[in-house]
Amino acid sequence: MKKKRRTIKSISPFKNQRKRRSLKQLERDERVQKEKEKEKEKEKEKEKEKEYKQKTKREEKKLQEKNEKPKFVLSLKTIKRLLSLEKYSFFEMI
Repeated sequence: MKKKRRTIKSISPFKNQRKRRSLKQLERDERVQKEKEKEKEKEKEKEKEKEYKQKTKREEKKLQEKNEKPKFVLSLKTIKRLLSLEKYSFFEMI
């Protein structure tokens, strides 16, 4: 019977280096992902701020329009009715 040669399996430094590289690469990837997520969140916040500003501008415009309208408006019909009821006293009221 022939003797089998027994080879010693040692961990090669190249494999270790590959593992280290892959670990480092994974860490980098995670960091990059986190940074991208942060950037996306910042963009979302900016968009929310823009929307809020637009809403406030709209509300301000509406308020201005309301303020510009006269508060007390009489239609022609109501004026005629008042005139018919009290011919001269209406002008005194004004």
